[in-house]
Amino acid sequence: MRLNKVTDTAIEASRGKRNWMEEHSGPIGGWDDFEKYPWPEVSKIDFSSLEWMGKNLLDNMGCYDLTGSILERLTWLLGYETLCMKNMMTLTW
Repeated sequence: MRLNKVTDTAIEASRGKRNWMEEHSGPIGGWDDFEKYPWPEVSKIDFSSLEWMGKNLLDNMGCYDLTGSILERLTWLLGYETLCMKNMMTLTW
């Protein structure tokens, strides 16, 4: 995840530095990058909270257990601008 970093110029609420996501591109720019990306191993992911919910939620009850949204994670991987452009190129009008 690439961050842009600059000096915070806010007068009263300065935190010294400001960071924001790189919006133009991310580590995945095409299929080659996708294939080479260091994806996490499923065997190393902690599913205990999902397992707990599966055992303890009432029938017909659902729960969303992700710390970030799917689209947020996509923008980290592709970059917001790239995600929008790829989406526009796949639409049929």
